[in-house]
Amino acid sequence: MTKSTPKTTRTATSSAVRVSGSAKVRANKHRAVKREYNGMTFDSGRELARWQELELMQKAGAITCLRRQVAFVLAESVTLPDEHGNQRKKPDMRYIADFVYCDAKIGRDIVEDAKSPHLRTNPVFRLKMHLMKLRHGIEVVLV
Repeated sequence: MTKSTPKTTRTATSSAVRVSGSAKVRANKHRAVKREYNGMTFDSGRELARWQELELMQKAGAITCLRRQVAFVLAESVTLPDEHGNQRKKPDMRYIADFVYCDAKIGRDIVEDAKSPHLRTNPVFRLKMHLMKLRHGIEVVLV
């Protein structure tokens, strides 16, 4: 079995995105380096490494139903007036989990998010974790 080496699609300070044959460079505000593996793009090396661990766990039978980028609705869409009095529909407030899988030993779904220590204290992220627990009864595991 050959091991696939993840490709770096950007440096720590900028990214190259192909747009009609030319490269467009943009910086990542968290300095994360996007990685590509088996045709999938991961937001960071931490996220890719965890995916590879989970793939091995699934092959060993410890987990099942491994999925990425699963959306959870935290609040439904609403219609609010704008500054001119017109009604504008606001979209659902969602949390996108990095990984969701079923733990074969305990028989329930586990939701995981690969976060660096400095992003775990982000106020928006903390609010979404609170709403996940309140709305869905799910405590997200941070890896």
